Amino acid sequence: MRRTRICRARATTTVAPSAVTLRNTPDAPVWMAVSLNIDAGRGAPGVVDSGNYTTYAGPVYLTARGECIQWNAAIDGVGANAHGHCG
Repeated sequence: MRRTRICRARATTTVAPSAVTLRNTPDAPVWMAVSLNIDAGRGAPGVVDSGNYTTYAGPVYLTARGECIQWNAAIDGVGANAHGHCG
């Protein structure tokens, strides 16, 4: 069974928001992706890591102090997304 799991470090003055997509069990490469974007359609560029990986995609980091963050992830076509911390 494939599962998307997102690990995110809370943004601080020294650490930018980050995300990674992990597989439950490493295996043959499959398409995986992870991205971080500033929420609310501000048009700011996001960051993405995608490709055929055996274990994980990312981590990706976004400099967005004081912004609401949206993150998205997928493994072999199964995805998840969420809105993160604002402020």
